Amino acid sequence: MMPICPACSETGTLRYQESIDSSKVSDASFSSRKKPELMHYDYFECPQCATLFTFGIDTSKLIASYELAPLDASLESQHAARTYSRLVINSLQCVPSSVLDIGCGDGAFLSLMSEYGSQISHGLEPSRAAASQCKDSRVEFKGATIDSLEHDLKYDAVCLFQTVEHVQNPKDLIRRLASHMNASGSLFVICHDRHSTLNRILGSRSPIFDIEHLQIFTPSGICSLIESSGLHVTKIQRFTNRYALSYALRLAAPNLNAPNWTTKIPVLIPAGNLFVQAVL
Repeated sequence: MMPICPACSETGTLRYQESIDSSKVSDASFSSRKKPELMHYDYFECPQCATLFTFGIDTSKLIASYELAPLDASLESQHAARTYSRLVINSLQCVPSSVLDIGCGDGAFLSLMSEYGSQISHGLEPSRAAASQCKDSRVEFKGATIDSLEHDLKYDAVCLFQTVEHVQNPKDLIRRLASHMNASGSLFVICHDRHSTLNRILGSRSPIFDIEHLQIFTPSGICSLIESSGLHVTKIQRFTNRYALSYALRLAAPNLNAPNWTTKIPVLIPAGNLFVQAVL
């Protein structure tokens, strides 16, 4: 079989050879916002959209790995929730009544959306450690995967934040998510941008080169994926992330033990991410 790009179906060629030290792979390798490990499978490059993607790997154990992944990023998830909620509300020009968040972690985004006025806040999250951290009764965890959702559930906002890189068949996932959108609803995707200035500079030294990432998209790649899944992209933009200084230092120098005071200082970083809105 040929390595076919999941975004635009072109045949790719090997660009980066596998770089994995099995002795360093642990449950923490599949946790959110971990220290960069820079381990990855073979990455093929699409000649059409420049998406990097894996091919022919056994992903049967991935869900089990995510179920066992620890949570050590509650502070970072709070910062991300504020950034993501602002992007969603500004795009809709209102607070959506119903929200579904795929890969919702500890539910920080859903909790904030409930605070702003969302009446239904549902999440899917495979990590048991992450889900157990949510203490907000307004947030309902529906299970680990999209198979956990009742077929008749539909939402005003379906959110796929930093998750589309982690699934083996992203086109199938987006098609299935489309069936859970209200007629006037939106799909919101946040993903890494391989062509951002930061990631171009870092190349294969970027934290986006990771064992969890089965594909790394470009702006044209993520648009091709969504459009070929039957949706229409109405917005795509780069944005600035808000992090604690401690997290920014961890990305820049994984072996550095940042002092506690750095957790209290927020910083804005153009971290090389894309925000996409799509409709039926």
